Amino acid sequence: MEGNNLKESIIRLLSKHPSGLAILDIAKNLDLHRHTASRYVFALQEAGYIECHEVGRAKFCMLKRGKK
Repeated sequence: MEGNNLKESIIRLLSKHPSGLAILDIAKNLDLHRHTASRYVFALQEAGYIECHEVGRAKFCMLKRGKK
């Protein structure tokens, strides 16, 4: 998958899970390595599409309201 396709896939996945997902769950759902998923998640976070919160040791991510 190309970078833009991965970003779009992450956004689509998070839109199906409005309560959010951990980065590890995103990686499993998209059949990616956790490090690859986190790199794209952080890029989307920097771009303002998603927000992440730490829950224990996990980073929990969800779409920002108004962004789809």
